[in-house]
Amino acid sequence: MGRPVVREFIEYVGSLRPAFMDSIQGATAEEVQLYEQLVGRQLPPTYREFLLAMGHENGGTELFVQSTTDVRQLIEVYRTEVQSGETVIPPRCVLMAIDELEEHEVFLEGPPDEEPRVVLGAGGRVTELYAESLGKLLFRYAFVRDGMAALPHHRYYSGGSARDRVLPKVRDLATSLGFEPLWFSDSLAFCGQGEGASVYCDQMEGRGLAFKVTARKEAEAEKIGAEFARRFLLDPQTLPKP
Repeated sequence: MGRPVVREFIEYVGSLRPAFMDSIQGATAEEVQLYEQLVGRQLPPTYREFLLAMGHENGGTELFVQSTTDVRQLIEVYRTEVQSGETVIPPRCVLMAIDELEEHEVFLEGPPDEEPRVVLGAGGRVTELYAESLGKLLFRYAFVRDGMAALPHHRYYSGGSARDRVLPKVRDLATSLGFEPLWFSDSLAFCGQGEGASVYCDQMEGRGLAFKVTARKEAEAEKIGAEFARRFLLDPQTLPKP
């Protein structure tokens, strides 16, 4: 049996935000079975766990901007739009979320017995990798949304070249400064934990860097942020406190 990553995610978020536990609602086993029938293949184990725990209400878990992961709406899409040909599912993919802006769909890609990649798609094809696995994406979200928010001082930066993949260099700098890479880091996002400070950086395909640091002391957040900004040509940004 695989790692119960969704349960661990729920316990982690609940420890930081207790109201979260009362704001999620799972799908029924019958709904999950029906979705599998409509999809025409077995759902990946982590995704089945996600649906049974959070398939109706996900407690505001915004894994994707302005989208829904409610399995009842996904079932309706397969019953209507997929059957009519209006929505085309790429090969080896399962629809996971509906973009309310209708710019793209979110899919889980890969064999049903393996941890799927999270990808974006449109027009029946995969257009972009979003996360190397659903489990890593869940914990990446929780780390940024709740874990980093536990520290009071925040700095945000963005910029750099969209042509050059520099995330490995970000990891190298972070580890040289004492930040331990967390297990849910992947080729698109780095999450690091240090003594009294945390860092997060992502570089999605064809884009520059987005960097965030939080720290117990304001001077430390400023110092760490300035070093990354200098090394990777980032500009400070003003974003709302999570």
